[in-house]
Amino acid sequence: MECPIIREDIDENECLAVRKEAIKTTKEKPVLHSKYRKIVGWKAICKSCKNYKNW
Repeated sequence: MECPIIREDIDENECLAVRKEAIKTTKEKPVLHSKYRKIVGWKAICKSCKNYKNW
């Protein structure tokens, strides 16, 4: 599946990690690889993803 946030094909485990980062409300450094900086709007981007219903 392609993730609209990192714009790469990812597997289900990576998708879960992105979703967990997206719903965080703190400004902590993301657990993801450093090239994927947390941006405002991750939560909305995740909700618009076709895989959102699989949560």
